[in-house]
Amino acid sequence: MSILDPFLRNIDPIAIKKIDKIEKEKQISRQDFFKNWFRKKGGTERDKEL
Repeated sequence: MSILDPFLRNIDPIAIKKIDKIEKEKQISRQDFFKNWFRKKGGTERDKEL
C-alpha cells in the first residue's frame, strides 16, 4: 500500500455490493474500478480549465 492509496469511508453496503457485481462482470479489481471511476469523474471545473 502506498501513501497515495485513497481510503473511502462510510460507503453504503448496498453500493459496495453493486460495485462488486460490476467488478465480477468486468473481471476487474475494486481498486481498478475506483481508479477508472475517479479518472472519469475526477477534478473540479477549475481543474478542467488548467
